[in-house]
Amino acid sequence: MYKVLFICLGNICRSPLAEALFMKLVNENQLNNRFAADSCGLLDFHKGDLADPRTRQIAIKYGLEIVHRSRPITANDFYNFDELLVMDEAVFSKVMEMKPPHFDSSQIKLFRNFDPYQPGTDVPDPYYKDIAVFEEVHLIVERCAANYLKALL
Repeated sequence: MYKVLFICLGNICRSPLAEALFMKLVNENQLNNRFAADSCGLLDFHKGDLADPRTRQIAIKYGLEIVHRSRPITANDFYNFDELLVMDEAVFSKVMEMKPPHFDSSQIKLFRNFDPYQPGTDVPDPYYKDIAVFEEVHLIVERCAANYLKALL
């Protein structure tokens, strides 16, 4: 089973959305026996919390329920996942600093590299923005998740 970890700053906006969208695609394509996903954040400020209400509101609008509870990244995550997909450059840099010395850096990637429209840029952090940015982020993450799954197949 190929295991993917989505990572953002607080694990309440972007990464739980990416996890839910990716797993929705996995389920729709009956690939549950091939792929698994989780998400986490660099910070533990929101540990145990559901995703931001605005993230969940937009997700419901698109027929998706997010039930993940926030958790911080752990040292074991580098051993338990095949690939770590990070939402922005700042988080990417921190994850690279945290990785064990022998960990293969190529397993850590910017998630937006899988965006067919704007590869390599950050998935914007909507936390301090209005609801329109949450919807924009949802659409970005949805594109990236679909393109990422396609790349895995």
